[in-house]
Amino acid sequence: LRCIGPGDFVGEASFLSGDPMPASVRIKEDVRFVSWPVDGLERFMSDDTEVGAALQRILGACLVRKLHAV
Repeated sequence: LRCIGPGDFVGEASFLSGDPMPASVRIKEDVRFVSWPVDGLERFMSDDTEVGAALQRILGACLVRKLHAV
């Protein structure tokens, strides 16, 4: 069980690796979120490579933060 906070991502490891997400998500309180289909996010990132590279760095940093917390 893991709690995440504002600005965190869910599914970034799955997106970066292409593997299925090995966990489910339960929401304990009201949240605002954005959900993109993988092909849409990949297209968005390839349309603007600068934004795509920045988003990959952000997702990677979020993943590293979670791995260090284990």
